[in-house]
Amino acid sequence: MPSFNILVKKTKTRYIFYIKEISLIHSSTSLSKGYKEIKDRSEEILKNLKDNNLDFTKKNIETDQNIFEKTKIFLLKSIIVTLCVSFVLIFAIIKSFEGVHTSIDKLKIKTGKEFWGPLQENILSLASEKNEIDEESEKKILNSIRIVVDRYKPYFDEFKRINSDSSD
Repeated sequence: MPSFNILVKKTKTRYIFYIKEISLIHSSTSLSKGYKEIKDRSEEILKNLKDNNLDFTKKNIETDQNIFEKTKIFLLKSIIVTLCVSFVLIFAIIKSFEGVHTSIDKLKIKTGKEFWGPLQENILSLASEKNEIDEESEKKILNSIRIVVDRYKPYFDEFKRINSDSSD
């Protein structure tokens, strides 16, 4: 038979007895008589539970302390999981922005030395005597140059217009 803590409260004329684990309340005018009666009633409740194959042990009872401890553990685990998920999301977002930044850098229009330097080297290389071009290749290159010039002509025309506007 498990033993329970019995809470006793004294009023002016009565004693109130309470066993929290089995939610039993009893009142009596005598302390010793009330203590014996609540003990008898608790034994009767436990006997009825046992007779009806209802398992009851003190281990089955959730005390406020146990609930508090379980809540603390749950909150600690929740915080850890939240921090881990946040770290993974932040890392993924940073990597995504790095990928976007790299893609934008690759799409950047080359100007100045980045554009003209390799073009100049290629033109000089093509102009050397050791790189004589057959007629078919010459036609392809000229055609390609015309296409490139046609593509960039609107930009050069705009530069000319802006330059002529500013010199007036």
